[in-house]
Amino acid sequence: MEEKVIYKSKQKTIYLDGDKIIKAHDDLYDTSLVLNEALNQSKVYEAGISVPKVYEVKRYNNKLGIVMDYIDGENLENLIMNNPNGINKYMDIFVSTYHDFTSNKALNLNNSYGRIKNKIFSSELPANIKYGLFYKLREMEFARDVIHGDYIISNIIIDRQGRAVVLDWGHVAFGDRKLDMAITYALFELKGQEKLGELYIDKICELEKIDKEQVFSELILAYIYIVDRYDEDIKNKIYNKIYEIIKSEEE
Repeated sequence: MEEKVIYKSKQKTIYLDGDKIIKAHDDLYDTSLVLNEALNQSKVYEAGISVPKVYEVKRYNNKLGIVMDYIDGENLENLIMNNPNGINKYMDIFVSTYHDFTSNKALNLNNSYGRIKNKIFSSELPANIKYGLFYKLREMEFARDVIHGDYIISNIIIDRQGRAVVLDWGHVAFGDRKLDMAITYALFELKGQEKLGELYIDKICELEKIDKEQVFSELILAYIYIVDRYDEDIKNKIYNKIYEIIKSEEE
């Protein structure tokens, strides 16, 4: 089989093999997480959302990999960075694509409540803050929006027909879209793309008819949701942001 590496990080390697890719995960990934990602992406595909079709999960180069369609197109982040005059147009695509799938009730997904609860109580925060966040989380226990959990511009491909195709569904679950929006904002911020994050918040809140302050009120939970993805330097940065928010709320 002839293949080439088209993406590589500490956690995964993506191989191109003809009209398909193999997303091979590092051995640090639990088998259950890889299988769950493949299952959830298949559910999303079957619900009519524009995502790559999954074919199988198999061992490849001593790693567990998901075989799916290769999407020939342009990464939305690259389009934005290379076409600064088109930022508004591309951000409109980003937010409208999210709007199209977040209200899809046909999916059979797990609820994010338990996952976030575990992240809260396994965090490095003091016990009193953990319990405060837990009671805040209970307000969204029965929310039924589709949350992506990693909705960033580099996870959108504009294919040759002009469709926006959404990648990386490993975190998808039912939950509160305001939290998902806060996660996206936090991810922009951590990449040093604050201006894009502010533009995103302006546009998504206008489209979803949500007050921006409602989204920003979920930032602490958003940081808790993503903190374990990073190394110690970024983790410390995130915890500092959490404490800054807590301090500002106490004043």
